Amino acid sequence: MSNPPFSLRTTSYGGRGLYAIKRIPKDTLLITCDNPYAAVIFKKFRKEVCGHCFAYAFEARRNTWNVKLDEGNGVWFCTGECRDAWSIEQNVEGLQGLMNASVGKFLKIMKEPKSRTPHPVESMRPEDITLQVHDLSWQKAEEMYAHPRCPIAYLDELELDTVRFLVSAIIRRYFEDKNPLIATTLSWTALLELQNNELEHIRSKPHMLDSHLRIYGFLRKVMVPALQPYVKTSEMVRAILARDQGNVFGLWDTATEGDSEMLGWSMYLSGSYFNHGWRLSSKLFELS
Repeated sequence: MSNPPFSLRTTSYGGRGLYAIKRIPKDTLLITCDNPYAAVIFKKFRKEVCGHCFAYAFEARRNTWNVKLDEGNGVWFCTGECRDAWSIEQNVEGLQGLMNASVGKFLKIMKEPKSRTPHPVESMRPEDITLQVHDLSWQKAEEMYAHPRCPIAYLDELELDTVRFLVSAIIRRYFEDKNPLIATTLSWTALLELQNNELEHIRSKPHMLDSHLRIYGFLRKVMVPALQPYVKTSEMVRAILARDQGNVFGLWDTATEGDSEMLGWSMYLSGSYFNHGWRLSSKLFELS
């Protein structure tokens, strides 16, 4: 939108948001977001939710979708058109399919520990969990997981879905690096402009630091060669996770009766500025 009727400001209560700078007529279309920067469909819904447009099979009176890309390794689609579009936009050089296969391979050798040792920050007061403490934890994780003999970190189902979410973002960054002249709003720079909620999130949920560190360790093990440079340090993984909280949208079914079910989550960069607590002043619509 050229000359948008709003401006970006930092709020005192919820990061950044968009504020009207002139009168906006009722029913004005403010923004559309065609594709997310990163997304994941929960494992249990993978056959039921289209990997490209997120259409839910049950809403089409079907149990599952039956269009699948051979090298997609666990991705289903509602139509051949969605499959072909996903192949171009998400499966760059077949990397998404290769990563899905790599994750599946390491799942077979992953072993759940008999007990979990809490991370030291879990016994700290929130005000004592500083950026310096956080940085040191990540530095130690980088050193530990860089060792070839370091065992693969155990992840639960939600953590594995987080891995897949991160992989989709890393592949998007890889495509951008390979094609720097292609103008797009789905840029790494635009992602970094989103509110960084890393420290606030860990202070409120200290156990998540241990989860994030294990997710990073798992990624270092499963990354295919082309993507390994992106996890040599934790910088990129941290940047994405820091913006996951408070900037993503749940992918929900559109049931009109009963409880709606969350099918996964996605990060729409420009749309995230509307994704805050507010009195009703605009409406979010899902277009199918």
